[in-house]
Amino acid sequence: MNNKITLSLGAAAILCAGIGIGCTIKCCGNKMAVVDVATIVNKSTEVKALKTDVETKTQELTLWLQGVQKEVKSEGNKEKQEALLQRYNAEFVQKRDELSKDYNEKLQAVDKDINDTIIKTAKEKGYKSVISKGVVIYGGDDITEEVIKVIK
Repeated sequence: MNNKITLSLGAAAILCAGIGIGCTIKCCGNKMAVVDVATIVNKSTEVKALKTDVETKTQELTLWLQGVQKEVKSEGNKEKQEALLQRYNAEFVQKRDELSKDYNEKLQAVDKDINDTIIKTAKEKGYKSVISKGVVIYGGDDITEEVIKVIK
């Protein structure tokens, strides 16, 4: 019984929010655009280049690790082997952290570029707001393809 009441109240809240947004858009003349960010990201040449760069650097790190493993295994002296392990573990952590930091910085730059392009495109077309296509059930003009043309 409580679940039915909760569901009914939830549905009513969603309906009221939708009506409120619709009235705001209609009454205030707020032209709304929708955009499919996932599609833009998938078609972005910057994102593709970033993925390729990360894959290349990950492969390089993997090859380096394989070489290190061979070197450590070939060392006959246990103390020297342990010292090599400690040195290479520290080196691996540093390389991994640098790769992660570099990736995150580049990803943030790409994200900012995509967001800036969405905003610029929306403003040029006279839109007052842009909402992610995934949360819009009905309405709004889809500007995804226009943004993709600029991003490429």
